[in-house]
Amino acid sequence: MAGHCCGGEPLNISGERKRRKRTWLDAAGCLVPGFLLALVPKCPMCVAAYLSLATGLALSASTAAWVRSGFIVAMVATVAICTVRLGRRIYLRNSEKSDLAERAVSSV
Repeated sequence: MAGHCCGGEPLNISGERKRRKRTWLDAAGCLVPGFLLALVPKCPMCVAAYLSLATGLALSASTAAWVRSGFIVAMVATVAICTVRLGRRIYLRNSEKSDLAERAVSSV
């Protein structure tokens, strides 16, 4: 669909849909690790029990503690990466808006 917006530039409907879809996928990518981090069991024996139920593999308590620690580190790192990406996107969006405002003021 070829329409024009207020500025006279053609609208890119498919690009807008892709951007919204990407935004939702990014949000889900940030929420899922946080949700999983909240569900991590506190006790290593529970981790061993959950892993044995899910995979059929039996783990010792010390191995389960290492697995739990590794899982927590991975989830915290993923949440941190998502936070940095979101902060960068917000910063770039705000800097673009301020650049547009400066151009509008200087052209007047």
